[in-house]
Amino acid sequence: MATNHFFQLSKILIGNIAADGGMSTTLTERFGETVIGSANFTGDDTTETLFNVEEHDDAVESIAVAGNLRFVFSTHNTSPTALVAAFGGTVVSGVWHAPAAEQDIEVSVRAEMKTGIYLEITRIKLKARPAFSFTKDAIGQVDFVGTVLAPTKAGESKYRVGIIA
Repeated sequence: MATNHFFQLSKILIGNIAADGGMSTTLTERFGETVIGSANFTGDDTTETLFNVEEHDDAVESIAVAGNLRFVFSTHNTSPTALVAAFGGTVVSGVWHAPAAEQDIEVSVRAEMKTGIYLEITRIKLKARPAFSFTKDAIGQVDFVGTVLAPTKAGESKYRVGIIA
């Protein structure tokens, strides 16, 4: 049986949302390489609320709310510079100091596959979580959970999939 490498990740690029609210045009590998098996893009189920009345057996109204889209990934890059980018805080004499309050960052994300396919997310809110293991068979990592948000630029889609030119 052939292995499907259609969506095998090549790199994750991140950049500040464009000034007009559209997709970033300046993307970098801000957090480094991705932990194997950690990156995925999924959506929650749509929630449907039915409104019923005593006089009818069937619902008289139905309202559907689309589920959230999420992009998650992890990195083993725990350098002070990467920790500042993920969590905020400061670096003093090469040592990272955590911020007083948790930060979320809103950015654009582009995930590129080895086959030339890409996924771009115009606006996403990333939350970082430390996952430091102190066992012989693991190393520290930072886990990211990103919730896709509506772009602020009119006519811009939340995400798109294309082929790298």
